[in-house]
Amino acid sequence: MEGHYNFDSATAGSLSPHSPVAPAYPPRSRTVRGKTSGYSAVARVIVDANVSGLRESVDYDPSGEARKFERLARKWKKQTMFMSAIDDMAMNEQYQQIIGMGSSTIPFILKKLKTEPDFWFWALQAITRTNPVRKNDIGNLEKMTAAWLKWGRANGYSV
Repeated sequence: MEGHYNFDSATAGSLSPHSPVAPAYPPRSRTVRGKTSGYSAVARVIVDANVSGLRESVDYDPSGEARKFERLARKWKKQTMFMSAIDDMAMNEQYQQIIGMGSSTIPFILKKLKTEPDFWFWALQAITRTNPVRKNDIGNLEKMTAAWLKWGRANGYSV
């Protein structure tokens, strides 16, 4: 991400998003959304009340993987919304591109699965080469989702 988040001189000048500083005490935070060098950035600006000046922590996606995943997931959802065959849903071009992104998409898929349960199981199984779903739970969206979220937590993913 290029550019700086500029603040007036009363708030410690210009801080670079490439060098976040951790606050010394539990911070108060707010989210600042804006455009930086042509692409949307989300910066979490943390103000430490116990230290003068402004401390900054920036959450951004330098590789663009999260944005690419979200774009493909939206297209997949739109193109398959009236499909009932899981095989057809999984063979969709966007779904296949998500699988092709590899293990970097696992956190995004698990997050999506937690907030909007859907048929991400084929992609997860293709990417991870495992299937934590018990045979008698296959077809039960709720139990399949729970099994994958449990797998995610057991494998160090923040779910």
